[in-house]
This record gives sequence, C-alpha cells and structure tokens, in this order.
Amino acid sequence: MPALSRRAAALAAACTALFVGLTVAVAVGGFDGIDETTFRHLHGHHADWVVTACRWFTDVFSPLADLGVLAVVGVLVARHRSDRRPLLAAASGAALLAVTVLAVKHGMGRPPPTLFPDRPAVESALSYPSGHTASVLVCYGLVAQLLSRRGTPRRRRLLAGTGVLTVLVAAALVYAGYHWLSDTIGAIPLGIAILATLRATQFTKRATTGTSLADTLRP
Repeated sequence: MPALSRRAAALAAACTALFVGLTVAVAVGGFDGIDETTFRHLHGHHADWVVTACRWFTDVFSPLADLGVLAVVGVLVARHRSDRRPLLAAASGAALLAVTVLAVKHGMGRPPPTLFPDRPAVESALSYPSGHTASVLVCYGLVAQLLSRRGTPRRRRLLAGTGVLTVLVAAALVYAGYHWLSDTIGAIPLGIAILATLRATQFTKRATTGTSLADTLRP
C-alpha cells in the first residue's frame, strides 16, 4: 500500500474511533450539560434576523443541494477526462455518507432541541449526527479533490474553504436551534473519516488525480 493510502487509512481509523467515542458519550448523556447550556445561552441572546439568516443559509447548503453540486461536478469531470471513475467516486461518497448518517440517526433516535413545523419529517425527528454538517464536509471535500491536483495550492485553498464552510454551517445550525452542539461536533470526524476512507482506496485516489477540470476552465 502506498504511503499516501496508508496515511489516509490511518486518518480514517482515527476519525472513526473518535466518532464512535463521541457517539457513545452522546448516547449516555455525556454532552447533555454542554448542549443544554449552549442552547439556553444562544436562545436567551439571539436576534430574530440572525436566526432567519441562519435558516436561509442552512437551507442553501442542505444535504440535497450539496449532493446535487457533487453530482454535477462528478459528471463534468468524468466527461472532461472521458473517464467514469470521477462520477463513480462521487456516487460512492454520496452513498457512504447517506447510509452512515441515516443509520446512526435512526440508531440514536435523538430529537433536536426545537421542532419546526416547516422542516422535513426526518430532520425534525432525528438529530445526531448533523446530516447538514457531514454533507457539506464530504460533498465539498470531494468537489475540492475533483477540481484540483494533489499537493497544489488550489487544492489546499479549496479544502480550507470546505473547512470554513463546514464550521459556518455547523454554527448556523446550532444558533437556529436545529441541532445540539454535539450533533455538529460528532459530524465532523464522521465526515473526515468518510473522505479519508474514500481517499485510501486506489479507485478513488485515481479518480481524484490527473488533469484538473479547473485547469481547462481557467482563461
């Protein structure tokens, strides 16, 4: 196994272990005090316009929207390279994300701090881990890899942007009352574990290297 794949596999294992540990802690109530304190503090000092902005922001970066962006980029890169592997890599990431998040959500059965009648039924009933947070991290993390070469400044910038966007979405979800703080914290190592798992496979490694679509689109 190449050194890069070994590092990715080690990162996947470490983040998976961290996610499992956080999940167990949430299940036994280890985060209840922090979650409730954070919720009371935020909603005792919130501004209605900020809550509205957060709700709009999280709607824009919803899981379905994130998956749509990933699908479009996967198709464009696959057509550009005349290679179906980028599209299959995107599909693999989406499938792994959906299966993992939904399985844990249903297994935990954790309700969110507040319920909104205009939210979809699954989102209003199941809270841990945050699907919004995980989907932003996984989908845009894969997009960053599909649109850049490994080791280039562009990839570093895109991945850094993905990290910032993930934190912003997580903060908006907590502020708007859609998720407990621990829901978003748990989603981050889960998302990294999924990306690292995909990166550790030789198939996905080949799919996210080579000529960049962004190079062709650049004037």
